[in-house]
Amino acid sequence: MKILALMAAGLIGAAALTPVAASASGTGQAVVVHERTVVRHHNRHDRWRWKTVCRTQWRNHHRTRVCTKVRSRW
Repeated sequence: MKILALMAAGLIGAAALTPVAASASGTGQAVVVHERTVVRHHNRHDRWRWKTVCRTQWRNHHRTRVCTKVRSRW
């Protein structure tokens, strides 16, 4: 049990020593610094895309899949 506690304490200590910039890189924002100006490019997933939407319809007494392309924001 003591070995497990020591390993857990070691992992917590190693996580505390990691640089802050490495953990901040996964926020989804790219920051570009030019002299004294900070330019932030916000979430790049906020754009339009074409998505295929399929639904089942009955046509001529048969069940068929009808797919349409819809423009959506994600």
